[in-house]
Amino acid sequence: MVNFYIFNPAEKLRFLSRILFRGSKRLLKNANATPTVPVKSHKVNLSCLANVDPCTTPSSGGLIIRDSEYYKDASEGGFCIFRVENTLFKVHRCFLLRELSAFGDLFSLPACYSHDGNSDDTAIPLSDSVERFRDLLWALYALPTELCPAQNSLYSVSLDRLMNIAEIANKYCFASYEAWAVERIYSLAQDSAGPLSKASPDLFARVLNIAGLCNHIPLLDFVTDRLVPRILWSSMPLEVITEVAERHGIRRLIGISYYKQLIAIEQSPCGDRVTSFPIFPPAFNVEQRMRFLAAHHSLLKIWESLRTRPLPFHSAGCSTHADCLATWEKLWFDAGMANESFLFDSADVLGRLKIMMLYLRSAVTVSPSMSLQCTLAALEAITMTRDEVIDQLVTFFDI
Repeated sequence: MVNFYIFNPAEKLRFLSRILFRGSKRLLKNANATPTVPVKSHKVNLSCLANVDPCTTPSSGGLIIRDSEYYKDASEGGFCIFRVENTLFKVHRCFLLRELSAFGDLFSLPACYSHDGNSDDTAIPLSDSVERFRDLLWALYALPTELCPAQNSLYSVSLDRLMNIAEIANKYCFASYEAWAVERIYSLAQDSAGPLSKASPDLFARVLNIAGLCNHIPLLDFVTDRLVPRILWSSMPLEVITEVAERHGIRRLIGISYYKQLIAIEQSPCGDRVTSFPIFPPAFNVEQRMRFLAAHHSLLKIWESLRTRPLPFHSAGCSTHADCLATWEKLWFDAGMANESFLFDSADVLGRLKIMMLYLRSAVTVSPSMSLQCTLAALEAITMTRDEVIDQLVTFFDI
């Protein structure tokens, strides 16, 4: 009896493909270009590429059909047949082997393997959706002009197709196609009137997950910056965002999400009144309750410190800086005691700080006792403090 041992070289394939991809881009890029190449390793289990047990193949029942576009003419030769859900795809092997990918390992399986892809009956089953695999094939078969359109053709490829390509290219270790798709997604995301301008939480979560999978830091930071104000100042559902943030360790979003949960808990009705301390839902375990209580205590201390200690600022070129500081201190104490700030929950530091910012912005601009230089420096100090609180939120939950 002969034993076959199959190992998964996906990590090595991804590493080698990145090296080759970087080398080819160095020869072609201009001096100012900064290519983004995925660096995070994601191993591909061969059982995900080809399921050898017909009983567990996806959508094993129902009529099997041939894809109208990507079931190629057999007269050309060099094909491999895949089954995705209930659809067959007949694809040139050379397109799948053009760069190092998981398909190279798949095609090197022993000859006794029952699903060799040489006929419809022995098609290789893949655990993908038809739409996603079809979009990968579109990219593999696309002409250079389709992949690199003119500058004014930003939307020549839809965001849905780009996301499909990025996800499946990451899964099968197509480094160049993954990088291309993520760069195009990043360009679309930066468009002020683009698809992310009014995106749903699910779309934000998917783009954020792609940025994390492909380790595209600019896209990750951009989406995070767009999400922070929406999470803070709207009733945006947090479940999918929090799940992705925890999966990829995006600490800034984790902190914001937990903070909003804490504020929502504190706002929970207790009889006929709103509580000023957290009343945890039954689903919270002991560890979660301890973490949220620690964060609640820290936020109360931070607010008390902010309210009673005017923020320092420095202003070069102001001849009356001492008088400006005295005026600033008085306005700061007045802002801390403004009635509007007490409409927010006791731990809602950012909500109360926002009221203080609005009050002070109005007060300092009309105050004759503060110079323009000091006014701008003081307002900048508030903005920096707010950003620091946001960045440190996750630490308050003892994570």
